[in-house]
Amino acid sequence: MVKFCLGENGFIFGKPWHDEVDRQQILEFAKKEGFNGIELHPFYESFSKGSEDDIRNELKSYGLEIPCIQTGTVTGMYSPLSQNEETRKNFLDTMKEYIEFAHLLGAPTATVSPPQFSADVVMNGYSHDEMVNMFIDSLSQLVETAEENKVVLAFEPEPQMILNGGFIRKPIEDTLKVLDAIKSDHVKVLYDVTHANTLGKGDPVGFLKALKGRVGWTHIADNDGWITPYFLSSNHLEFGKGNINIEEVMKTLKQTCPHLDWLQVDVWENTTPFETASKNKKVLENILKKIRW
Repeated sequence: MVKFCLGENGFIFGKPWHDEVDRQQILEFAKKEGFNGIELHPFYESFSKGSEDDIRNELKSYGLEIPCIQTGTVTGMYSPLSQNEETRKNFLDTMKEYIEFAHLLGAPTATVSPPQFSADVVMNGYSHDEMVNMFIDSLSQLVETAEENKVVLAFEPEPQMILNGGFIRKPIEDTLKVLDAIKSDHVKVLYDVTHANTLGKGDPVGFLKALKGRVGWTHIADNDGWITPYFLSSNHLEFGKGNINIEEVMKTLKQTCPHLDWLQVDVWENTTPFETASKNKKVLENILKKIRW
């Protein structure tokens, strides 16, 4: 039986999107709406050893599990593409700490964000292939820690990040290059259907099929082919406001990734996160019932 997870990441913005949301509001909402778990974000949680029991026990009091933690802030602080050796080391050290923290929480999955294109990256003068290879090298150095802690690293291709094809090839080719280079069951893709829609030029099903089941985590929402004005990420919309055939996506997920236990209802940079999360969960529940998943 597939379970539903709510991501804290969708509630971290203040105006102009929406007023800052208190953490307890998120947990109360998740409980009321029948979510099974929460994907933690360091904006709300302290990802430091020693806090895991308090976090786990509090979420348990709401009837919520912790299937995944999000670590995208690490790449934002310490780019693995930096020419500074200390910065690259900080990326690896912090990621290893977060992987160990996920294990202590009992979370089987941790997300990984590729680096964004930044002034630092551009000034380095790397070619697109060099950037992808540097990310592969960094991710490879995390595999041993992931395997020891039994945590799957789910890396997330996004339109504003380096696995976008670099205008020289299809974005899916970058994602497949990472998967093919790292031979570990503990490195998989975070399949965000909105990113797959933008990167795949309106074909999120084709993007998914090309992964051949190598999906470790999901983010689910609608998308209209456009990106957000601030972070340049994909729009995460209420179903019906974009162009994704979400029933076909769910059918393909069932066929290619029957091992998946969770769907994360994602409201990243959405202006009405509570309303959208509630409506999208209901749509997904109806679809899963229809396709008997």
